[in-house]
Amino acid sequence: MTGSPPASTGRPVHHHVDLSARAQHLVTVTTRVPEDVGGPVRLVMPTWTPGSYVMRDYVHHVQRLTVVDDAGTEVATRPDGHTAWVVERGGPLSVTIELYANEPTVRTNHVDDDHALLVAPATFPVVEGCRDREHRVTFAGDSQVHGMLPVDEGTHVAADLDLLVDSAFEVEGTTPFPTVRRDVDGVSHTFVWTGPGPGPDPDETGDAMVAIARALRDLLGGPLPTSAYTYLCTASPDRRGGGLEHRDGSVLQAAVDLLGTADGRARFWSLLAHEYAHLANVKRLVPVELVRPSLTAHVHTPSLWVAEGWTSYYEGVLSTRAGLWEPSRLLHDLDQRVDRARHRPGARLQSVADASWTAWTKAYVADENSANAGNDYYGHGGLLAWCLDLLVRRHRPDSDGLDDAFRLLWATFGDTSSRPPTTGYTPEDVVDAVSEAAGVDLSWFFDDHVTGTEFPPLEDLVDVVGLVSEETVDDDAVARLGIAVSDDDHGVTIDAVERDGPAWQGGLTGGDRLLAIDGLRVRPRRLDRALGIHEPGDDVEVTVFRGPRLRTHRVRLAEPRGRTRLRPVDEASDAQRAAFHRWTGHDLPTDDD
Repeated sequence: MTGSPPASTGRPVHHHVDLSARAQHLVTVTTRVPEDVGGPVRLVMPTWTPGSYVMRDYVHHVQRLTVVDDAGTEVATRPDGHTAWVVERGGPLSVTIELYANEPTVRTNHVDDDHALLVAPATFPVVEGCRDREHRVTFAGDSQVHGMLPVDEGTHVAADLDLLVDSAFEVEGTTPFPTVRRDVDGVSHTFVWTGPGPGPDPDETGDAMVAIARALRDLLGGPLPTSAYTYLCTASPDRRGGGLEHRDGSVLQAAVDLLGTADGRARFWSLLAHEYAHLANVKRLVPVELVRPSLTAHVHTPSLWVAEGWTSYYEGVLSTRAGLWEPSRLLHDLDQRVDRARHRPGARLQSVADASWTAWTKAYVADENSANAGNDYYGHGGLLAWCLDLLVRRHRPDSDGLDDAFRLLWATFGDTSSRPPTTGYTPEDVVDAVSEAAGVDLSWFFDDHVTGTEFPPLEDLVDVVGLVSEETVDDDAVARLGIAVSDDDHGVTIDAVERDGPAWQGGLTGGDRLLAIDGLRVRPRRLDRALGIHEPGDDVEVTVFRGPRLRTHRVRLAEPRGRTRLRPVDEASDAQRAAFHRWTGHDLPTDDD
C-alpha cells in the first residue's frame, strides 16, 4: 500500500515569470529563496523531465543568472558541476535567471508573440533541500495562463517540488486560445489549442474528452483519480505529433493538416487516449524506481514496457471502447504492431525489460542502426500487453483480461492522494498481478517474452476473442531491398538498413543517398516502382552517394514480406462473441466489415 506523503515543511518557494521579452524568445524567472533556508544554498537546473527518458541539460538555455539579497546587493555564486550553482549564504535571496526559449517540442520551452509553452523542469531552478515545500508560481502582466496546478487568486500552487516539476503552462499571446471545457463525474476537463488556425472541432474534441475519461474510469473500476485535467495542444512544426504526460494534464503537438481528415482525427483521439491513460499508469501507478526520482541523474527501470507499453496498448482499446475507433481500426492497429515487432531485428537481440532499462542510451538517442540493435518497449511492450490480455481471458473466460490485472495493481499501488506516490510496483508485482488475474502461474510468459526474446505465440491466442491471424502477401508487393528511406525534393536517402537483409548483405548503409537501381534513376516516392520491374532473386546494381563518394553495390533482392491480417473466425461461438464484446465494447464484426 502507499505510505503517507511528507507534509510541506518550511516557508513556500516563490517563482515569478516575466514574459515581457517573449518576442525575442526570452523568459525571466525570479525564484525567492525563503529566509528559513540555511546556507550554503545550492541551486540546480534539472537535466530531464519525467516521462522523457533522456538527458536534456536544460541549463543549456540559461543565458544569465544573478542572485541578490533583500537589500538588492548582488551575492556571489560559484558553479558546482555543469548544472548547479552554490551561494555561500542562506536566505532570503532572489535568484533571477534568463532563459532562451525557442525549442518547439512537448519537452522544452517555446515562447513567442503567439504562445508561451513553459515546461516546469526546463523553467524553474530547484532550491536544493526544499523538495517538500510548497512552490508557488505567478506571472507578470495580465495574459491568460493555462496550467495544470490549482490556482489561488492568480497564484499557481504546487504542494511540493514534484508536483511543480510534473506540470506545464501555456500563456496566451496576441489572441486568446480556443478552449473546450467538459465535466465528467465532477472532474473538470479542459482542452486548450495554442497553435495557428482553429484547431480541432470543439464539439468533437469535447465529446472525445468525455468518452475517453469514461473509458478510463471503467477500466479503473472506480472514480477518476483527479479533480481536474488539462490538455495543452499546439501545432507541430512538421507533420509529426506527440505528447508528454503530466500528473494532471498533458502537452500535445499535432500537425494542423492531420486534423482535416477522418483518419487524422482518429489518430489524434488515440493520442489523447494515450496521454490520458497516463493519469493512472505512470503518474499514480508507478514503477518503484520512478517514485520521487532524481531530476539530475539517469533513473533506470526495467518496467517501461508496462509504464509505456501497456499504455500504448490501451490507447487503441480505450479509443475503441469510447466509440472513437471502429473495431476494424483497432484490429488494423494491432496488425501493424505485430508486423513491426516481428520484423524488427533488434527484437531478437534485446528483451523489452532490457530495452526499458537502456531507454536513456538507446530509445531516446536513436540512429540508423537502432532497429537492428535494440527493441521498442512501446510497440513490443504493447504487443505483449495484448498477449497477456488474451492469456488471462483464455484461462478465465468470464474475466476482463488484462483489465483485471491492472485493477489489482491499481488497488495495491495506485496512489489517489493529492501528493505524488511514495510506493511503486516491482517487476515481480506485475507477474503476481497477471497470474492472479488468470488464476494460474504465468511467470513462464515473462521469462520467455519479457526478460527473454522469444516472439509471443499470438496465433495461438487470438481465437479467444473470435479472431484468426493470417500472414498474406499483397498482390502488388515488390521485391524486398531491406531498407527504410525518406524523400525530399533532392532525392532519396536510406535511413536504415535491415540487419542481415539484402541491402545489409550488399554493403549499403544508413545515410547513403540512393541514386539508381541497375542504372535507372530512383526518384522521390518512387522506390517501389523502381523495384517493381525486378523479381525476388534478381541481382541488381544499386548506386549511391556515400558522402562525396559515388559507389555501386550488387544486391540480391529478396521475397517481399507478408503482412499480418487479423480477421473474425468463420463461425464464432457465443463465448468468442462475448469475449470480443467484453474486450472492445463492440460486437464481433463479420469478415466483410
